[in-house]
Amino acid sequence: MPKTHSDMRVTRARWLRRIREDRRLTQAKLAQKVGVTINAISQFENGRAEPSLDTHDRLVTALEIWPVDLRENLDLPVPPRRPARDQPNGAAATSIQLVIDEFREPSLKPQQYPLKMRCWICHGRPGECQCYTFCKVCGLPFPKGCKCSGKLH
Repeated sequence: MPKTHSDMRVTRARWLRRIREDRRLTQAKLAQKVGVTINAISQFENGRAEPSLDTHDRLVTALEIWPVDLRENLDLPVPPRRPARDQPNGAAATSIQLVIDEFREPSLKPQQYPLKMRCWICHGRPGECQCYTFCKVCGLPFPKGCKCSGKLH
């Protein structure tokens, strides 16, 4: 059965608190990093308020996580730090780069990744997929047996 909006809000709220505490950040310190009030962090963690998309991106960056980490099963371990890159394209580009990096060098066992994080060819998760090679110049993945497009060289 799909999660409702309120279920997702509660899950995200619990994960925010769990990850913040795991990172040994107080609500005040996280609020300072994100650029919001302590009250806003408290409301996000208690599920009484939703962060705006911009605030959500800053939360993800400050906590060094992927956006999907806030929607996962609460029985999973706290996600490892996923350092943000200094990229001008913001959280979306950072998230894409983090996924690429995770497929290149998995930091978890395959079964610990979300089901949505699968290769679209073999459906394997990081550590299982062998469909791609990574360009030594630009670092982007390309299908085995092919050449990198070179667009970013």
